[in-house]
Amino acid sequence: MKEDIIGGIRNALEHGESLEKAVASFVSAGYSQNDVNEAAQEFSRGVTNSVQFIQTKPNAPNIQPTLKFPVPSTNSSPNISQQNATIATAPPAQAKDPKRKLAIVFIIILIVLIGGLATFLMYSDAILSLFKG
Repeated sequence: MKEDIIGGIRNALEHGESLEKAVASFVSAGYSQNDVNEAAQEFSRGVTNSVQFIQTKPNAPNIQPTLKFPVPSTNSSPNISQQNATIATAPPAQAKDPKRKLAIVFIIILIVLIGGLATFLMYSDAILSLFKG
């Protein structure tokens, strides 16, 4: 269940929500405050460990952490000691546009059809004589 909460927190942050809103959303959805806070803490630790791994990896470009989000502090879970966690943002992956691929396929088909038409027009007499017998 904690993995589900961590996944939901990750998803919320990827869609621009704050960690506090994500935590509040899970609590209002019926998850226990302790479970949500523990998941947020584990997520924060995992993100911090990932940032440290990225920064200490040999031959890797130096990635500076740029995104900060506050870890919610509540009275019911005093063991959240980390107030700010950082996430390293990688350059955005360029997504392949399916419309562009479709346009390229149509252009190729159009070129083949135009070539076939040109060939037919150039050799129409020979082609028609084959059908006449």
